[in-house]
Amino acid sequence: MSQKNTPIHIKIISVHVGCMLRLERLKRKFSQHQVGLKSGTDSISVGRIERAEYNTAWYKIMLICDVLGVEFEKLFVLKSKEELLCIVDECYSLETKLTQEKKKYYSNLKDKIEEFFLRKSF
Repeated sequence: MSQKNTPIHIKIISVHVGCMLRLERLKRKFSQHQVGLKSGTDSISVGRIERAEYNTAWYKIMLICDVLGVEFEKLFVLKSKEELLCIVDECYSLETKLTQEKKKYYSNLKDKIEEFFLRKSF
């Protein structure tokens, strides 16, 4: 990554995201309440995000990406089912302390991926 996600960078992104979401909401003539209901959240959260009043979980993801040298934007490019299952298999093979609980986790994760891709409508 060419640029670290500094606190000011994250604040600018928060404002950017909030403005973009507000613009799209207003274009569609939705209220914050309507967006909250349709998204499974509430109007207070929608308003705070639009006003960049608090950091959502993605800002922490950005900081973790910096530590790991992962391009934040690439996290949001959906992989195919096969690619995702390969990633899970690779994670499994790299585990150094593979407990029964972790084995179950990986098995359940693969089942979820299979199920999600069966139900996808895109």
